[in-house]
Amino acid sequence: MAHITGKSAYKKLEERLNRFPQGTPPSESLDNILSIIFKEKEV
Repeated sequence: MAHITGKSAYKKLEERLNRFPQGTPPSESLDNILSIIFKEKEV
């Protein structure tokens, strides 16, 4: 079940990034990138 929580945490990061002018469209690639950069505990 941790993967479900992780996706939700990465979704929050995605929404935060989307506040910037360049934005970021939701995608599986973005989730993969965020999971490499940030560990679930950091999110």
